[in-house]
Amino acid sequence: MKYVLSMQDIQSIVDNANQQHVDCTENELYQAFLYYYDNDAFILFDDK
Repeated sequence: MKYVLSMQDIQSIVDNANQQHVDCTENELYQAFLYYYDNDAFILFDDK
């Protein structure tokens, strides 16, 4: 079975990442997507 993210899921992932880091890198967004896909939860970034 394949898991598909909805547009709402994707927007929520981006919004959450941007709330934690105003200027998220592409790598941080990618990591946030992978984390959400694997865990069905938002990533928590360490403070920079």
